[in-house]
This record gives sequence, structure tokens and C-alpha cells, in this order.
Amino acid sequence: MILRLIWRTSALLSVLLLIASIGAILLGHSNREAVLARYSLNDVFVQGIDEDANIYIHDLTTDLRVPLTADGTRNFGFIDTPDGQHILFISDDCQGQFGLCQMDLDGHNKRLLADNLPRNAAPGTGASWSPDGTRLAFVSPSASNVRQPALYVFDYLASQLQEMPTPLYMDWDAPLVWERDSKTLTFVVAQPRVFVGYRFDVENGDRPQAIHTWLQGTWNARSNVLDAFDTIFVVKSQEALEGQFDLYLLDLASGASSNLSNTPLTNESDANFAENSTTLAVISELGDAQMLSVISADWSRWQMVAVATDSLAFPSWIKNDSAILYYHGTTNAFRACVASLETYESECPLMWAPNIVFLDAGG
Repeated sequence: MILRLIWRTSALLSVLLLIASIGAILLGHSNREAVLARYSLNDVFVQGIDEDANIYIHDLTTDLRVPLTADGTRNFGFIDTPDGQHILFISDDCQGQFGLCQMDLDGHNKRLLADNLPRNAAPGTGASWSPDGTRLAFVSPSASNVRQPALYVFDYLASQLQEMPTPLYMDWDAPLVWERDSKTLTFVVAQPRVFVGYRFDVENGDRPQAIHTWLQGTWNARSNVLDAFDTIFVVKSQEALEGQFDLYLLDLASGASSNLSNTPLTNESDANFAENSTTLAVISELGDAQMLSVISADWSRWQMVAVATDSLAFPSWIKNDSAILYYHGTTNAFRACVASLETYESECPLMWAPNIVFLDAGG
């Protein structure tokens, strides 16, 4: 009996400590602006880390990290619900089952939404909600061929998950964009020698329709579709097997294309649209140096944000597009940094954490 009481007391204290830690992180310590990351270590390669694939919330300014999931469970790529109150993710222990799961932002109230996913399912980072908040589109391994990416659509109201007809060469992480009718998806696929734009009506059951092609004869890989803003997709491509990458803007609505970075001496490795405009954070390589810049799609703005002789990676817009969170370092020693576009100052390094999903908790 005494041992049981001690165990219960210990368990209660652990729960209270967890709640207090999450509360401290979410409050952001009112005397500063917290920079938060949420991620699963199973979603990113981290050399030297051997942990269960929990989902964590991590304050990069204090290095306070709290798991939102239980030890011994496997938890994969996730996305917030449209109301911002819940997290959707894939787990091997959601109410004792494997499937698409939902939990509160603090890790409580886990609920199984769908269990008809292949065992190695993991949504790509291009997952997106329809404008009316009723459908979630994402790419994950096909149920019939785990090595082949497949398009899935989850009906949130009906709790129904469906694998859709999928084009060849579908990218694991390319952005999926919904039209305003909340039933039509658009996306761009990087085929080996051409980029193809697709439109897909998720209700009629037909295959996605190819409506535009761009950059025929270029050398592409699946990971070359980087981001999208409305109907404009940013991709990177090179003219031949050897050479530098340039960034191109492909407009799925008009079929137009433009070279955003027509710079023969630099190699563009990454780009990310701001949340509320067609301004991009761009990482370029010039010899042994790397540069992070902000470039507007019409070239009306160009601003260098950071330069380094080692790697810059994973630019993400935070603080209502007034700052950029990025990583600086080497493959196994990245540190997070924040650059303000208002003061032109950088805070580098913050505490290190893997890059999956970033939150702006400080206004």
C-alpha cells in the first residue's frame, strides 16, 4: 500500500511538472520573446541522437524542451488543425492503435481519427488544409507500394481517409495548394526533364489533370519543388547535369515562368515564401560561402540577411514575416539563429534544435 501511494504521488508530481513546463514555454516568459520549435526526432536525421520519436515543444531561447507524447511510442510528421487548438499526427499508440491521431497543443486528449494507413506512413511537409477547414491533403507512402509517394485526403468532419490517384514522380514534401472551392488541389511535380503542374478534383475520383509544363530539358529531382504562395510555385532547376541551380517561379494559373535568380556564379539551394506575401527567403552558395537573402518575386526588394563560410539551412519566416529563423553550422552541429528584418540584427546562435515546424510565440 505504501509503495502504491508513493508511486501515485510520484506520478502526480511528474504530471504537474510536465504541465508547469509546458505552461512556462507557451507563456514565453513575458519578459522576452520566445522562439519555439515543435518537432519529432523521427522526422529529421540528427546524428548522435538516439531517442524515442516523441513530439517535442522546445524553447530555443532557454533550451527548455518538453515531450508532448509518451516515451516508447513512435510519432511522425504533424500539422495543426485550422482552429489552432489541436495537432494531427501519426502514432503507433493512439488509444492503443496505429493511425492518424489528434491531441491538444499541450499533448492531452489523444483521439484516433483513422486507422487505415500503412505502417510506415509519415505525412510530408507539404501537407495543407482546405480553405473551409474540412479536408487535409498530404503525401505519404502508398498502401500498395511503401517506396512510392501517394496522395491522401482526410475528411475531417467524416473522419474518413482516402488514398487518391497519384501522378508518377510525386514528391514527398512538395506543397499542396487548395483552390477556394475546397475541393480542388493544385501542385507541381518535378519529373526528371520537365516540371508538370496538376489540378485535381478530389470529389470526382478521376486522376489529376496535367495543365501546364515548364523548363523542358532541365535536370530535376523530386525535392526541387520548394514552396508555393497561392498559384505560384518556386522550384530549383539546372540546365544540364553539371552546373548551378537557379530558382524559377511557376504560375499554375497562367502557365508563365520566370527565373528569379539568373545568377551564373551562385547556386541557389533553398527558398521559402513569406506567410503573407510573395517575398522569399533564399539561401545561395558562392564558392565556399553561403548567403541568406530576402528577395521579392518582382525584384523590387533584395536584402542580404546573413553570410557564412559554413552551412546555412532551413529558413523559416516568424514574427509575422518580420524575422527569419534559420540554421547555421555543419551537418551535425547546427544552431538556430534569428535575423530581424526590422533592425537588421541577428541573434546567433540560439539553442540548437532540429527543423520541423516553427511557431511564433512572441508576437
